[in-house]
Parts: sequence; structure tokens; C-alpha cells
Amino acid sequence: MSTHRSIVKWFDAKRGYGFIVHPDGEADIFVHYSSIQTEERFKTLRKEQAVTFDLEEGDKGLHAVNVVPDEEPEDFGSPLSEDDEVPPETEEYPEETY
Repeated sequence: MSTHRSIVKWFDAKRGYGFIVHPDGEADIFVHYSSIQTEERFKTLRKEQAVTFDLEEGDKGLHAVNVVPDEEPEDFGSPLSEDDEVPPETEEYPEETY
């Protein structure tokens, strides 16, 4: 099993899973919270956080195991293409006058 390094595309803490950008540009890699190696009580990942992990082939394709998150997100540039869904910018609302 070889170790890989990439960044988190997205992770839903409520559902306990997400995806890591494949370091070779192939299909994104599934990651489950139970594979995250941390001392923290709540195992989660942040978007664009750098991670080190091993790959395993499962019934539904590749998934990450032994996932070790970096403390702070690393700036690799955005892995998201213009076609990826990104939350809209927050609109600024004018101050109300009374």
C-alpha cells in the first residue's frame, strides 16, 4: 500500500463522509470519518485541507484509509474547476435605517 498526499474536495461532517481530490487527476476518492486518524474527539476534515492517506479498492471503487489531516489547510491552488458546485457568495445587505 503506497501513501498519497492531496487535498479535501469536500467533507460533510453531518453525514460523516466526503471526497479527496485524486493526486493523479482521476476520479475523486471517497473518505469516511472512521478512516480519519486524529486525537480529536470529532473526526472531520475541512475543504482544501491537505491530507496524507493510503488507497484501498472497495466494492464501489477507491476509498481513502489511514487519513492523516494537516493542522492547517495548505494552499495548493484551487482544485475545483469552474464546473464544480461552489456555494454562492454571501450578498451584502444595506444597513436598515429607522
